[in-house]
Amino acid sequence: MVISCLVLTLLMAIAAIVAAVVGYERYGGTGVVTAGVAATTCWLASLTALVLVGLTTATPNAMSGLFGAMGLRTGIPLIVAFVLAALSPTLANAGIVGMFLVFFLVSLTVETTLSVVIVSTPSPGPKPSADPEASSGNHG
Repeated sequence: MVISCLVLTLLMAIAAIVAAVVGYERYGGTGVVTAGVAATTCWLASLTALVLVGLTTATPNAMSGLFGAMGLRTGIPLIVAFVLAALSPTLANAGIVGMFLVFFLVSLTVETTLSVVIVSTPSPGPKPSADPEASSGNHG
């Protein structure tokens, strides 16, 4: 799970650098701020979702973990984007909602791929018994 978190962090950092350059070219310093805020928010939401999936995999709460991760990954960026757009006309004019959309799609793709890898990795379970009587089903 640690490697998955590092991969998510690395890919989000690369996307943030690209978006900061684009934001600076279009909106100056405010464009860099919007890229940073959107990247950080989406990264934290996806990182939290990825950790939740990792912690609940192979437990009775695995489905709850997946649904909770979906809510975190989607809800946090959505709420923050619209609150910032409503409260800060400067950020709204610098395309904060668009930056959130870009970073949401990047983080969604990366985090979903990593979650599938985590969920599909076999967990260490009980080893098969070496006793042929125990595994044959003949208990009588």
